[in-house]
Amino acid sequence: MARLHRSWREMLSYFHTPRLADIRWAHRVNSQDRLDQALAAPDIHFVEGDVALDPQGTPIMAHPPDRSSDLSLATWLDALIAEGRGAKLDIKEPEAVLPSLDLVAQRAQDRIPVMVNADLFQGPGGPMPAFIPEEFVATCQAMVPFAILSPGWAVGTHGQGYTLPMLEEMASLLARVDMPVTLSVHAWLLFSSWTEFKWMLDEHPFTLTVWGQVTVPELVGWLERYTDPQRTLYDIQGPNGVPIFVHGCVSPSVEAPLRPPS
Repeated sequence: MARLHRSWREMLSYFHTPRLADIRWAHRVNSQDRLDQALAAPDIHFVEGDVALDPQGTPIMAHPPDRSSDLSLATWLDALIAEGRGAKLDIKEPEAVLPSLDLVAQRAQDRIPVMVNADLFQGPGGPMPAFIPEEFVATCQAMVPFAILSPGWAVGTHGQGYTLPMLEEMASLLARVDMPVTLSVHAWLLFSSWTEFKWMLDEHPFTLTVWGQVTVPELVGWLERYTDPQRTLYDIQGPNGVPIFVHGCVSPSVEAPLRPPS
């Protein structure tokens, strides 16, 4: 098994948690109201939000096509720093990368844990992303080398699963990256592609961030049985949007069923 980057131990120490599975999330925090709610919850470790540019070119918390928000990235970061919460930026467009990472470098370095996420490759059923993967990774390494890199795939509702060539393309991109890496993967599509991801995790020092809405309880059971709580972050929600806590098991199973639970 590949050895994990030392920064993961530092992050767990910062939050006083023993495993990645114990990290709690507030998802899509793109407004002042959502931010207030997240900061009022004492068990939230990481706050995740979407980053885009407003018409003036200012980074704001918004999911395109939205171009307005009552919350700028600068205000969002300052609030998380004041409360000691981790920040995960889901950057939605290439034009937002430089101004967003500049704010992160100025404000957050050595103060709070930071993750930077973007969909870099086309995934199952998804559109072709606008990012140039090599440029995004190189910019992150140059501007925020202290951050955790969280690349993902653009996926769609009719995707069938990540393929081995998709994972090999990602592994090739990250081969020379000296940053901690957590791959952003959709819960259902991870289930459908577990053989491929087992190879990825055995060969490379990556962790997983599992995201998405889970409507079938059996999928939560599968995640607890087969994914490693030491190497997996779970940012998943139920049909009502309420976060689901995945406990994980002490010794995850090596093999996984080939068909989704019915």
